[in-house]
Amino acid sequence: MYNLGLIGKPLKHSFSKNYFDNKFQKYKIRNFSYTSYCIESLQKINKLIQSNNLIGLNVTRPYKTQIIEYLDYIDEVVQETNCTLFCSLCTLTRIKGSIVWYKCNTKMYGKLVKQLGAATQNRK
Repeated sequence: MYNLGLIGKPLKHSFSKNYFDNKFQKYKIRNFSYTSYCIESLQKINKLIQSNNLIGLNVTRPYKTQIIEYLDYIDEVVQETNCTLFCSLCTLTRIKGSIVWYKCNTKMYGKLVKQLGAATQNRK
């Protein structure tokens, strides 16, 4: 199972969980899950990622700028476009144990999930 999620506080404004649950259902992607995590602070972000075996994580307010100190790498596009202030959706992923931040949009993220789901659907 591939676990994805969203962190922020509050999350009432977010449509992410419904969006991804609908995509998983529509494209018959059964090996992905998406969970919203309303967290009080980022102090235990690494524990959250590890204990939930998250491979990807969207970041929304108020943590878009605060998350920077917890990252191992920031994508060049994020740095060049000042994504921390203006990006509507920022995505973290784990690559070989490191936490990496990319600028992403829901269309791109959904396409990635669809491709990964199709490529791994027969894996156990």
